[in-house]
Amino acid sequence: MPSTHQSFEQAIAGGIERERHTLAARWLVRLTAMIPASPHDVFPAHSLRDHIPHVIQQVARFIAADDRELAADTFVVMKARELGELRHAQHASVHQLLREYELLRSILATFVEERARELQLTPPLIEVLQCMRRIDQAVAMLTQTTVDTFVERYTATIEEHTRRFERFNRLVSHELRQPLGALQVAATLLRQAETGTDPEAERRGRLIATVERGVTRAIDLVATITTMTVPQAAGDRDAGAQRVSVSAVAQAAARQLRDMSRERGVEVRIAPDLPCIAVDEGRLELMLSNLLSNGIKYADPSKPHRYVEVSAIKGGEAACTFQVRDNGLGMTHEQLQRVFAPFVRAHTKRDAELGVEGLGLGLSIARDCAEAIGASLQADAAPGVGTTLTVHVQMQAA
Repeated sequence: MPSTHQSFEQAIAGGIERERHTLAARWLVRLTAMIPASPHDVFPAHSLRDHIPHVIQQVARFIAADDRELAADTFVVMKARELGELRHAQHASVHQLLREYELLRSILATFVEERARELQLTPPLIEVLQCMRRIDQAVAMLTQTTVDTFVERYTATIEEHTRRFERFNRLVSHELRQPLGALQVAATLLRQAETGTDPEAERRGRLIATVERGVTRAIDLVATITTMTVPQAAGDRDAGAQRVSVSAVAQAAARQLRDMSRERGVEVRIAPDLPCIAVDEGRLELMLSNLLSNGIKYADPSKPHRYVEVSAIKGGEAACTFQVRDNGLGMTHEQLQRVFAPFVRAHTKRDAELGVEGLGLGLSIARDCAEAIGASLQADAAPGVGTTLTVHVQMQAA
């Protein structure tokens, strides 16, 4: 019966190496029960399934030799990286990866106990602890390599999507500039040509003014979107910041939405005592415009009095907190979970009734603007009651 530290570890390691195919099968069964999925879905290629016994064999050799470094085994590192890339392609999570390797550790630990009983080994506790320490080290190295690879691929994917989004925004902004410029010129010419005094002249003047405001607003939005798509270094986030009154910016956003609010019978109330803060004014106005527009569009037609209001919340000296609140249709808990996701709209079934159009980008853009000015944006709502969007800006208020 083995009695030395070396012979005990060699006995365990030898058993793991001989039973590597059985242990690999156990691991695969546990994985498919956890995910759940078929073995082919977990490891879609035979080469990936076949590498599990080899990895376990290398772990066994690592256990038996104190002077051996598992990280030096190119094959094991390569397979651990392959698993990280595979799980990323399968849209798995880091939590799943951690659970997979925790299962492997559990299987190996169980085998140590089974093997010791089978061979009737009674080693000192310190020898058992040392053996388990080697198993933990091996599994930790495999876990770290796999997770690092997964995170690298995930980060690269996010960066690529960001670059594509920026290119798309620049393209759209470029294509919109020319037709908007033409509309602006046309509106100006209409204004200059309007000299009539008939009863309809006043109405035509109002319509021309509405076109002028809409075109000007669209041009400003294109300019803001263009600015937002220019990559900024972390230290440059406040480069375009200036001290502005949140009340004044909110009122400017409300003026742009005046025709929409009148048409829908929604009162827009802006508190006059909102603080002054140092932020990028364009992003702040774009955020407020989208928040106010959302409240106006989803006003509850069954309520006799409909409103959207911007009000301040008392906070510390180093922060500014305000809310955009409405008494509109509100949202369910499930709808709230996805409220800031792009291309998501909460009340698509009532589009015809409400006269609402759009791609569902408003609140997503508002969230991006909030993040760009160093603010957080939170939503709270209840069906039939309304929606409250809270903006918390971490910067010195004047």
